[in-house]
Amino acid sequence: MARLHGRRGEPTYAPLVLHGLAVFFGLTNPSGHAYSFWSGIGADLGEATIITGMLALYRKHNCHARGCWRIGKLGVDGTPYVVCHRHHPAHHGTRKATAEEIQRLHAASTSTP
Repeated sequence: MARLHGRRGEPTYAPLVLHGLAVFFGLTNPSGHAYSFWSGIGADLGEATIITGMLALYRKHNCHARGCWRIGKLGVDGTPYVVCHRHHPAHHGTRKATAEEIQRLHAASTSTP
């Protein structure tokens, strides 16, 4: 192999580094066009897509209260916000609502003034 030298006569390792990166990313051609890429690091693109999609769904459906990590399932009337059971304005406290509480709140919201 011919020795490559830089400006001041010292050896340069750029071709060796570039070849190493090409092998790592599967851009060399050992068994077919881009086979190493799709069976190597290119296969991680699908995994990254799945993880990104899961994070996007979590971000869309989590509670709109700042700093809350729970999934928001309850809509707040008159607003576009979706909150968890701890941040819903009709439910106070840390425990989950009982069936009687839900019926009472439903009757109060559907009654005509």
